[in-house]
Amino acid sequence: MYEGGKQSTEKYKSYAEWLEKYWEKTMILCHEVLQPGGKLCYILSGYGSENTKEQYDLVTDMNIIAKKHFTLKNIQPMYNKNVNNTKHKEPAEKIMVFVK
Repeated sequence: MYEGGKQSTEKYKSYAEWLEKYWEKTMILCHEVLQPGGKLCYILSGYGSENTKEQYDLVTDMNIIAKKHFTLKNIQPMYNKNVNNTKHKEPAEKIMVFVK
């Protein structure tokens, strides 16, 4: 969760709706614009803490959708180098690397 206006998480009523209408659509768009062999990377950590009311398996859920459109090449650890822009307490960020 990032501070600032117009966050995608505020636009949808539920986590499931966000996954479907935001993340799935984002993966479709990325697949359309990337050339064959192009790479898609994103950084994630687990989501949930005393700041959230629920615990989500964001890494698994987002990767399931990404795998519909791309091939997972590897997952690289960030060695706890959290960018400190989030409010959750899970600092073990990972770099997800997919290829079209």
